[in-house]
Amino acid sequence: MKSYLKLLMLPLLLTLLAGCSNMPGWESATPPPDVPQVTVAISTRCPDCLQAQSGAKPLGTAPLAMTFQANVTLANPAQESVIVYNWDFGDGTQQEGFRLSHTFKQVGIYRVQVRIVTSSGAQAQDSLTVRVKPQPAPPAPEMQIDTVEGELCSFTRILPPQVRVGDQFIVELQVQAKKDVQVAVVEDKVWFSQFHVLDNPEAIWLQLKAGERKILKYRVKLLYQPSQTWMEGELSCNAGGLGNSEVLTLKSVVNVVQ
Repeated sequence: MKSYLKLLMLPLLLTLLAGCSNMPGWESATPPPDVPQVTVAISTRCPDCLQAQSGAKPLGTAPLAMTFQANVTLANPAQESVIVYNWDFGDGTQQEGFRLSHTFKQVGIYRVQVRIVTSSGAQAQDSLTVRVKPQPAPPAPEMQIDTVEGELCSFTRILPPQVRVGDQFIVELQVQAKKDVQVAVVEDKVWFSQFHVLDNPEAIWLQLKAGERKILKYRVKLLYQPSQTWMEGELSCNAGGLGNSEVLTLKSVVNVVQ
């Protein structure tokens, strides 16, 4: 019987409680007022960037110096201010401030982020990607090229633009047939004892077609500072073969620097 009475009284109790919630002194829970909205956008200054136009990812070579600024829009600037500017540059460096300069020393792709907090508790963040490339390789120095032309062949010597004492360098000889040649003999000579020839700069080529090129390379080391340095070689084109022949002499002065 008691259980039956409890079941009968339960709907009545719920009705009374619902009515009491509308009585004076009873207030239902309401959500807190919205935090004022705020936005932030990153702007950059990068004189050395290769690509820094609006909307593009900054791109430059290491080390790359940039300036970052957080541009904040407040809902109520008269009553609200930014109290935190937190920057993360993606390379393990973090800083505080409205405008900051930072240098990316290593090659890589970095995600730069800024987070701001206002006096009202509002928060906002923005990010951008910075790409840092390696410095381009310096251009190869122009080689010293000496050539003598004949009717049957051309004879070319290629040397480094500069040589220092102790340097080991490559001498390249090129023989090109202008007409069909049965045999071509080349011999190069390095004068003065300051040079030490590490390979044999001699070659014999048979049956060269017109336009065909042959290349001979050998190594030389400069032992000590000479008063003057030069190389002289001879190319005998069609030597001992049928028809015309010619001998080309090629002399080169080596540019020795301190």
